Amino acid sequence: MQPKMNKESLRKHVLRLRSEFDENYINDVSKNIFEKIKTMDIYKQSKTVMIYVSFEDEVNTHKFINEMIKEGKKVVTPVCNYKDRTLTLAQTTKFPDGFQRTKFGILEIPRKEAIPVDLKEIDMIITPGVAFTKIGKRLGYGAGFYDRLLLNKRKDTPTVCPVFKEFIFDDLPTDDHDVEVDFLVTSDEIIKC
Repeated sequence: MQPKMNKESLRKHVLRLRSEFDENYINDVSKNIFEKIKTMDIYKQSKTVMIYVSFEDEVNTHKFINEMIKEGKKVVTPVCNYKDRTLTLAQTTKFPDGFQRTKFGILEIPRKEAIPVDLKEIDMIITPGVAFTKIGKRLGYGAGFYDRLLLNKRKDTPTVCPVFKEFIFDDLPTDDHDVEVDFLVTSDEIIKC
């Protein structure tokens, strides 16, 4: 499928479709996706993993965050800086204890309690998104937080995106500043972009 929409229309369209997903469907898909991510060599070799904290009807990361902590990974979650649209990377040793909901409904470690981790320490980034293509184009939420982050990561740090297979398209409207990603993981397959 090739959407003939601009970014904003497509984003609204996908988010509306996603909001209709049943909670059980989201949980089943999320479980399958993270089982697949655990089999990836890049995951097994990563000591420090950054992961988004899902909210609403995103692919659910909550259980996986705890699984990584138990496994002994150094887990890092983002804290949004709305003034300059950057992310503070916060070491996460327990979840959701100590997290608070922002005005947007996202769970974050309070800024004053965040133990920052340098972006260059991160071995793998599990990033959110709205829609993707198999060659790694990513349509985000429009604020640019992750594009800024991904521009500055280590060249050898892979980006992995958990995706509902319904939102992989043939093409997407993107701009020059949009950063492509390395892997998409659906409940059915791992796609190397």
